[in-house]
Amino acid sequence: FKFCRRASNDFQMSGTVISTWARLTNAQKSWLWSERDDYWHYLELVFRGYRDLNRFAEAEQFIVPFLNDSATPPNGCAILGIALASLKRLQGDFPAMFSIYRKMIQSAPTHEWTGSAYYWFGLQAWKQGDATQAAAYADKLLLALGKNCGLNWKRDLLACAWCLKAGLNLSQIPTQTNLSADTLQTQLLVIQANLALLNS
Repeated sequence: FKFCRRASNDFQMSGTVISTWARLTNAQKSWLWSERDDYWHYLELVFRGYRDLNRFAEAEQFIVPFLNDSATPPNGCAILGIALASLKRLQGDFPAMFSIYRKMIQSAPTHEWTGSAYYWFGLQAWKQGDATQAAAYADKLLLALGKNCGLNWKRDLLACAWCLKAGLNLSQIPTQTNLSADTLQTQLLVIQANLALLNS
């Protein structure tokens, strides 16, 4: 996993990541299987390898069997689900994105990466004029993120959650969130851009 992570992240060697997995026998792949995050992050790197080479059909063919496998643990569903859902969002396939996010909520409701699912369902509710449901999804997002939101992506989702809870009115966000005005304003703009995407 560490080798493939460096090959992917540091050297952009997507082909190396893919070929490393492809060379494994079925027995070796079965031996590697684990409920640990490292295994599922490794599979996400293989998926990313296909994606970064614009081999989108192969990326989906690789990852979907794992998502449909009842043996895949909740953390695996969240790690792989967020990867595929993000691809579907970039492709503009929002029905597929929401379907994947729905599966993540069912399989891993409190996993931190499922926070993205709650975010998008919150936006959908807001778009449909249901501010109460949007705020309810924001509460679930906060629960999934937990108390440690030091990482940038978690801080940004935290800001999005509070924006939704406040009805996109920054003046209604309590000061004890410890989020800067710049962070909140930036994420409000992100929310507005994403809401526009749901129009298209």
